[in-house]
Amino acid sequence: MYLCLQIDVGGTSVFLFNGIMDFYDRENELVLLAETEALSEHSARMTVIVGRRRVGKTSLAKKAFEGRPFLYFFVARKAESLLCQEFVDEIEFGLKKPVPGEFRSFIKLFEYLLIISQSEPFTLIIDEFQEFYQINDHVYSEMQNLWDRYKSTSKMNLILSGSVYSLMKKIFENAKEPLFGRANERIHLKPFSVEVIKTIVTDHRRACKPLDLLAFYIFTGGVAKNVGMVKAMETVLGMPVLVPEEPLITGALGAAILARDQAFRLVQDGRLEMKKKELSEAYIDFVEKDR
Repeated sequence: MYLCLQIDVGGTSVFLFNGIMDFYDRENELVLLAETEALSEHSARMTVIVGRRRVGKTSLAKKAFEGRPFLYFFVARKAESLLCQEFVDEIEFGLKKPVPGEFRSFIKLFEYLLIISQSEPFTLIIDEFQEFYQINDHVYSEMQNLWDRYKSTSKMNLILSGSVYSLMKKIFENAKEPLFGRANERIHLKPFSVEVIKTIVTDHRRACKPLDLLAFYIFTGGVAKNVGMVKAMETVLGMPVLVPEEPLITGALGAAILARDQAFRLVQDGRLEMKKKELSEAYIDFVEKDR
């Protein structure tokens, strides 16, 4: 059977289509998270993880605490009451206990978890934490109030992860923000180094040559939706062919990204004025990545 290997070169894991998953690198981050978890058994700890999307933040957090009790909350842009229901389901599954009553407010649910953690230590991972700005931006000040009240008696290991660098930096490093100074540890997760990528590739393609590290194929356009054509190309090439989720629009999307980056460079040069707040946040992220 043909074994198809998919590698996310920015992330922490390699996934094989036969169901095997290997974990690479991040030794220093795993040690730090283990030490933080141990300290949280005496009093609550807060750790912030930032990094671009698909760099492996979620994989890192789940790997660090596998085999031990942890909850994973993903903050999607939806009504707060719907998020709470999803989080309640996760609590009942992860902690193996029913949640009394109905929670429509995240802060009420967070306080409930802080109280539980006083007698039952566990890790709480909140992914895309910056998205509360779009749902209920009062969450941050209310969390600060609860954290300050319970942190000495709680045994919660709180992991707050986010992929919008500018917003995460604002939340935790701006002295005017309520959660400023609350994080005990910060991890800025970077993409894999070339050496790690080389190790991943050679582990799973023994005959890999140096040139193969740069060789990959992407299939775009309408024909890319033809599964038979994709399989035929993979057979001829002897390696996987990448197909975007929406191959019909990749050209237009690429043109839009190039236009955006050119506009942001004009802003950097002082030849263009940035007016919309949303663009300003995107521009800050662009500057950070462009360094």
